[in-house]
Amino acid sequence: MPYLLDAQTCLALLADVPSVRQRYEPLSTSCFTSSLVYADLYSAACTLPNEAERLADLERLQNFLYPIDFDRSHAREYSRIVKELRAGGHEPPRLLAALVAAIARATKSTLVTAEPEAFLPIGGLRVENWFSSL
Repeated sequence: MPYLLDAQTCLALLADVPSVRQRYEPLSTSCFTSSLVYADLYSAACTLPNEAERLADLERLQNFLYPIDFDRSHAREYSRIVKELRAGGHEPPRLLAALVAAIARATKSTLVTAEPEAFLPIGGLRVENWFSSL
């Protein structure tokens, strides 16, 4: 089963958060992220006083965590998610989170996040929280 890691999870890998690292290691060949997540991480890194160090960390992350690009199938899935949520009386999560959720659902992947509750209203989406102890 593939696992799509969100930005918080990617940062936790870089920081060697024990619970995230323990879950990641045996599944590493099944894990990926999105180019959208990398865009978010790069934009955040550029606002920090230690920008060069953070950018180097992101380059290191890309050596072992492959990003996939957002494509038309993901865009269509995003539109279905928004339609389903609004029909159910819910507002979609923030844009980036909804786009990443669309990638996870379109690729039949499990979304790994520290905020699984934000994705509960999205039907057909598998979500895991690797931040809690095993």
